[in-house]
Amino acid sequence: MVASATPFPTLRSVVERCCNSNPWSDPLLVPLLSAPPRAASQSKGVPRDQIGFLRPRVVRAILKDVPRSSVPREALVWSNERHRELADLPAWVAINPDLLHHQSRTPAINALVQLWRQEKTFPDPLDGWRDELYDVYASTNSADGISSVLFADLHRSGKWPADRSLDVSAPPTSQPFFALERSACALFGVATFGVHMTAYVQDEEDGQVQIWVPRRSKTKSTWPGFLDNSVAGGITAGEDVEISMIRECTEEAGWPEELVRPRLQQVIFTSYFYQTETEHEEGGWIQPEVEFTYALELPKEAVPTPEDGEAESFELMSIHDCLRTMRAGAWKANTAPILIQFLVLNNLLHVEDESLEGILQQVQQDLKLPGTGF
Repeated sequence: MVASATPFPTLRSVVERCCNSNPWSDPLLVPLLSAPPRAASQSKGVPRDQIGFLRPRVVRAILKDVPRSSVPREALVWSNERHRELADLPAWVAINPDLLHHQSRTPAINALVQLWRQEKTFPDPLDGWRDELYDVYASTNSADGISSVLFADLHRSGKWPADRSLDVSAPPTSQPFFALERSACALFGVATFGVHMTAYVQDEEDGQVQIWVPRRSKTKSTWPGFLDNSVAGGITAGEDVEISMIRECTEEAGWPEELVRPRLQQVIFTSYFYQTETEHEEGGWIQPEVEFTYALELPKEAVPTPEDGEAESFELMSIHDCLRTMRAGAWKANTAPILIQFLVLNNLLHVEDESLEGILQQVQQDLKLPGTGF
């Protein structure tokens, strides 16, 4: 993917570039379950949820390669019943219920992924290997989310605005089930979690807001050369959300913790299904995503500097220029909607003939996956 010149005439079309999929209505996808249906009552409390969405080509690779992965127990099992649309595929694939713990599931599943990486089975997306693990969640009640796990500390600290508070009184029902290499999450269609920061400067005299906008490095495996949120990154397995945000500020923009922490403002979250662009006849990878969004008001002298190669440069842009470049297709698909959401929530965006409420609804979808219910 290289910087696009495709125009997007409305903000809604900018958002729809990211929120572009509904895998629950795709009859060709195979559900990935946390345990087989028949084993739900026999697996010592192991829950059974749908935790992901599998393309047929991934399922065919699973059937062929799971027996070849070098681990004590096979990572995945599958149904004897046939898929209702594709007769050569099983009706579902599930995590092996004999893998009773996070510590046994994680190496088993990642051994399969390593095999695919070595044999170039799925160069897209595995050529973007990060050596980073993301948590994949399962729950005893798939209607409940991970919100109490992720937001309890923020809620207690008073950093979550009162009108957007979450109920954290009940004990969490979603827990990390296993951890998966970041680049492989798209193969399994599991939900991933990240943090995004909108860093801005407000003029003391006229109140005008300008946004720090990085241009992604041209060496990036995804979206090279595109504009991005001020700071963004994934939440690695076991990492606290706020700590992740502060770490990314230091690593990507050179803003130290002592500058960031006292100014950090929790905004809200975004949740959506994104389908990657591809020419494959089966369609692109399904990526359910939840992004926890922050804002950071900075003094003008706090100029960001590219530190880790994620960005090649930063530019302080007016809101008008941000929107103009969005419509020109210059932004990474999942970051433009987050900035639009920030502008709407802070009463900085007024666009005629567009339903801003509808745009907000698009970027807060109910993914119906464990760990994503808020």
